[in-house]
Amino acid sequence: MSSVDIQNTVFIKRCEEYDPEMLQAVVAEGMSYYNYRPEGNIMVKPNVVFAYNTKVFGQMAYTPTPFLGASLLALSKSPGVQRVDIGENCAIGFPTRLCYKNAGYYDEVKKVRKTAGCPVGIFCMDEEPRESVFVGGVVHDNLRISRKMARADSKVYLPK
Repeated sequence: MSSVDIQNTVFIKRCEEYDPEMLQAVVAEGMSYYNYRPEGNIMVKPNVVFAYNTKVFGQMAYTPTPFLGASLLALSKSPGVQRVDIGENCAIGFPTRLCYKNAGYYDEVKKVRKTAGCPVGIFCMDEEPRESVFVGGVVHDNLRISRKMARADSKVYLPK
């Protein structure tokens, strides 16, 4: 790799279809490019703003299900990863469980678990016990966040 400022670099790859194997390879390539070697417990936060009646409202307000699955597989098969958990808190007024169901995340996690390299879980941040975490901010120096998120060794945020 050349002397690229990784802090300000975006990794973009063309992927014409939501082919699970191709997506998994793209995710693995991105992890390698950024020299990201996850270990321990990994918290994955997809972007699920809204997933309700996708036939009427479309599928543009959440991380695509095949991309989520490919990311989970790539992470779970990384050496040193012991567990991968997905967590999110959806838009106000919409239960996270309902959005997960409408986005197809529960079915995707079941499918991923069959070939994952470690245990893969899914939880709703709005139902999870919270833990206080020091962030050192000017206005707030502590935040109460999901316990699983607070205790994760690494966090991965997925785009929509």
